[in-house]
Amino acid sequence: NVQALDRLRDRDEAFEAFWSVYPRKVGRKAAFAVWARLKPTSALATQIVAAVEAQCRSAQWQKDGGQFIPHPKTWLSQGRWDDQIEQPAMRQMSEAAATVFSTLGEKR
Repeated sequence: NVQALDRLRDRDEAFEAFWSVYPRKVGRKAAFAVWARLKPTSALATQIVAAVEAQCRSAQWQKDGGQFIPHPKTWLSQGRWDDQIEQPAMRQMSEAAATVFSTLGEKR
């Protein structure tokens, strides 16, 4: 069936796009098995790749030479593309706000 072959080819190409941007290259076969179970649409595959690219810039993934980057199988199994990424600027703003509020409390 030509359509089935096209779907498999698209799935393989989408996985290759994911694998090419994922920084921790371990457990490829296991990650592909999860990918195949997910059966991501092209929209979801695009979302997944964009999430990996964004998380690569996160403090958690850059900390200690990438020590805290999950294995790709785990990342896919847990739907980690939906994770909210902590932005350093927002954290700094929160710390600044906490300082202001604590100062206001001291003035009472």
